[in-house]
Amino acid sequence: MPDKQSEAADSVTYSAMMKPAYAIAAAVVALGLLFVSLLPLAVEYAAESWLKDHGVQQAEIENIDINLFTGEVLLQELKAGDGLNISHLAVNIDWLPLFKKIVYVRSFELHSANFDLHQDDKRQWQLADIHSEPAQVDAKEGEMDEQGDPWLTVVDGLDIQALRVNVNGIDMQLKLPVESLHLSLSGLLNREQSLNAEVKLGETDFTSFGYKVSNENLELAATLFFSVSAEDIASSLRTENTGLKLSGLKFAQDDGKKLAAIDAIKLVNVQSSGLNRHKVEALNLGNISMQPQLTGAGAVQLASIDVQNIDANLDGKLAFASLLLKQLQASGMTGDDDNISLRQLKLQGLTTQPGENLNLDSLSMQGFDLHQKQGKQLLAAIEQLTLKQFAMSGTDKGAFDSLSLSGIKLPASGKKSLGSIGGIVASGATLDTAGLYHLNKLQFNDLNTRLIKKKNGKLSVLDELSGRSKKKPKKTSSQHESTDKSADKKESRKEPVVIIDELLLGRGSKISYRDESVFPPLDTRMTVKKFRFAPLDMSGKRDGRLDMLMRIGRNGELSAKGKLRPNGKRLKTDLVIGLKNFDMPGLSGFVESDFGKSIQTGQFNLDTSISINNNKIDAKNRLLMRKLTLGSSKQLGKAEQKIGMPVNMALDMLRDDRGDIEMNVPISGNLDDPNININEIINKALMSSLSSGAMTYASLVLQPYGSIILAASLAGDLMKEAGKPKLTPIAFEQLEATLNPQMQDYTSKIAGLLKKSKAFRLQLCGVASRYEGVSADGPQGEAGQADVPVPVKTDEELLQLAQARSDAVMSALQLHGIESERLFTCRGKIDEARKVVKARVELTLD
Repeated sequence: MPDKQSEAADSVTYSAMMKPAYAIAAAVVALGLLFVSLLPLAVEYAAESWLKDHGVQQAEIENIDINLFTGEVLLQELKAGDGLNISHLAVNIDWLPLFKKIVYVRSFELHSANFDLHQDDKRQWQLADIHSEPAQVDAKEGEMDEQGDPWLTVVDGLDIQALRVNVNGIDMQLKLPVESLHLSLSGLLNREQSLNAEVKLGETDFTSFGYKVSNENLELAATLFFSVSAEDIASSLRTENTGLKLSGLKFAQDDGKKLAAIDAIKLVNVQSSGLNRHKVEALNLGNISMQPQLTGAGAVQLASIDVQNIDANLDGKLAFASLLLKQLQASGMTGDDDNISLRQLKLQGLTTQPGENLNLDSLSMQGFDLHQKQGKQLLAAIEQLTLKQFAMSGTDKGAFDSLSLSGIKLPASGKKSLGSIGGIVASGATLDTAGLYHLNKLQFNDLNTRLIKKKNGKLSVLDELSGRSKKKPKKTSSQHESTDKSADKKESRKEPVVIIDELLLGRGSKISYRDESVFPPLDTRMTVKKFRFAPLDMSGKRDGRLDMLMRIGRNGELSAKGKLRPNGKRLKTDLVIGLKNFDMPGLSGFVESDFGKSIQTGQFNLDTSISINNNKIDAKNRLLMRKLTLGSSKQLGKAEQKIGMPVNMALDMLRDDRGDIEMNVPISGNLDDPNININEIINKALMSSLSSGAMTYASLVLQPYGSIILAASLAGDLMKEAGKPKLTPIAFEQLEATLNPQMQDYTSKIAGLLKKSKAFRLQLCGVASRYEGVSADGPQGEAGQADVPVPVKTDEELLQLAQARSDAVMSALQLHGIESERLFTCRGKIDEARKVVKARVELTLD
C-alpha cells in the first residue's frame, strides 16, 4: 500500500513538472509564431516610418510577406511619392551559405517598378524624395579584415519586368525603361559557370557631355561562360549564341541637332573568346545617316550594311566572308558641293593585318554616281565595277588580277558631256606607290567621247573641271605651315611611273572632235577599226609601237604605224601616217584665216612620215587633193601676199588633167617655241609649197622663154599689184610692132598656160622706150646736156607704138584660141630708161 501511494505521489510530481515545460515550449512556439506573423507588419511599419522620416510625404506598402524557413521575402505595392514605386519584389535567399560569407540569392524578381535618381545642389545623389545625409565612412571600417575572406554575392536567377529608371544629374540624364531582364546562373560549383541573359529595353535616352544618345528599343540574348576560380576571369570569358537587336538609335547634340541615326542594328550569333577574339555570324545595320558635324566633311546616308562571318581581334586583325552595302548617298565629302551615290558595294573574302597585309577575293560596285552643283553637273558615273584578287603588302605595295568597269559616263559641264565608255578592263596589275604602277593589259571598249576645243583654245569640260579643282579655300597661317611641310615631302618623293604592256581600244569605239577655235568650226568623228599601243612606258625609257586604223568623217580612213615614246618633257616619234578620202570642207576653218578662202568641196589624201626628237618636228608630207573648190570667205587672209599670186590661180596651176592637186609639203619647226603652234607651222609650209609649186609649173610651161615673177618679190610701185603674178614680158625689136619667131613661140606657150584654167585672165600692157632707134652717135641735146640723147619719136608716136604691140600680142593669143573676154589691154606706157632700151609688152595674170 505504501508503495502504491509512493508511486502515485511520484507520478503526480512528474506530471506537475511536465506542465511548465510544455507551457514554456508552447509559449516559445507561440512567441515565434507571433514574431513571424508580426515581422512583416513590423518591417512594413518600419519601412514606411523610415521613408517618411527621410522626406517622403506619402509612403505606403500594401503587403510584405517574409518566410524565414524558405528564405522568401515578398513586397507588394510600395509607393513612395512619384519617384519610387514597386508593384512586386520577391527575393529567395539561402541562409546556410551566409555562414561562409556568401549571399546566395536563389531568385530575385522585380516587376512594375520605377526609380528616380537625381543630384542635389551639393552633387549628392538621392533616390526619389528620400533625403539622406552622406554616410561617414570610417577608414578602418572600410578596410577588409586581412585575416578574413571577402563576402561574395551570387544571384542564381534574376527576373525584372517593367522597370523604369530615371536619372537626372547635373552632368548627365538617363531614361532607361527595362521591359524585361532575365539572368540565370548555373554550374556555380563546377569548374566553369554559365550565365544566360535576356534583356529588352524600351525607348532609352542618355544625355551627357553636350550630346544625347537615344534608341527606341533593344533586345539582347546571350550565353556567357566563365570561371570564378580563374586568376583572370575576363580571360576565361567566352560567349555563345549571343544576339542583339537595336532599333531607332540616334545621336544628337543636347540642343536636339541631329548628328547620326541608325534605324536598326542586328548582331547574330556573337562568339567571344576572352576579350581579344570575337566572331560574328552576321551584322546588319539599316538606314544609317550621318551629318557633316560628325563626319567633319559632308552628310552620309546608307540604306543598309550587311556583314557575314566576321572574325576580329583587338590587335587589329580582321576578316569577313562578305560585306554588302546598299544605297549610299553622300554630299559635300570633298568640301565642295559634290553629291555621291552608290547603289551597291559588295566585298568578299577580306582578311587584313593593319600595317602588314590586306587580301580581298573580290569587290563589286554598282550604280556609282558623282555630281556637282546640286546634282546638275556629272563628274563620273559607273554602272558596274568588279575587282578580283586584290592584295596589299604594307601601305605602298599591292596587286590585283583584274579590274573591269562598265557603263561609264564621263564628266559633263552644263549640257556638254565628254561622253561614255562601254567598258574598261585592266589585268595583271602591280602597284608600288613609291615608284611604279604596272599593268599587263588595259583595254577600252565601246568608247564614245566628244572633245570640244573652245574659242579660247581650252578644252570644254576638262579645263572647266581642272579650273574648279584649283580653287581652294583660304588657309590660316598654321594651315600654310603644315601645307608647306607636306609640299616639301611631296617634292622629295619620287613620282610613280606608269607602265602598260599593252593598250587597246576596242573596235567600234567613237571619238568626236569639234574645234571652235577656228571658223567655221571643224566637226568630225573617228571610228576605231584597230588600235594597239605596246608598251606604254611613261618613264620615257622605251619606245612603244603604235598600230592604228580609224574611219574618219563619212568616208575617210586614218592610219598610223611606227614608234612613239611618250615623255612629259620630250616627245619622240617615228611614225608613218596615212589619211585617205577625207572630206575637205571640214578643214575650211584652218585655212580661211590665212588664205582668205573657204573650202567648198574636195577630198584630201595624205601620206606622211613624221619624226619628233627633242621637241623638234620634221615631217615629209605628200598631199593629194581631189576636186578642190574654193569659195569666198569673210576672213581676209594674207596668203596671197605671201604666195605672190591669188590662191585659186596657184591651185589652178597645180591641177592635173583630172583637176587634182598633188604636192609635197615638208614641215619642220620647234614645238617648244611658245609663239608657234602646229597650225601655223602647217599653214606656213602649205603656202610655201603652193608658191614654189606654182612657180615650178609656170617655169616648165614657159621655158625657155620666160617664167613667173612673184609680186611679193617686186619692189616699189609694183607692190601695189601684190597678189597678181607677172610673166616674163614679150620682147620686140626697136620701133617694131610685130612678133619675131621666138616671141611667137613664147606666145603659144602663154596661151597653153591660159588654157590650164578658164579662170586665168591676162592683162597686156604695151611699153615703148623713149630712146628707141637712137644710136650712141646720134644727135645730142643743148649745151650742158651733152649726155642726153635726142628721141626720134614723139610721145604720141611712142604711145601708138606701145598700143600696136599690145594689139599684136592679143591677136596672136586669139589665134591660139584664147577668148577675147579673158584678154585685157591697158594704156600704153613710155619707158624713160636711157641705158637699156626694152621694147616690150608686160603680162600680168589676173
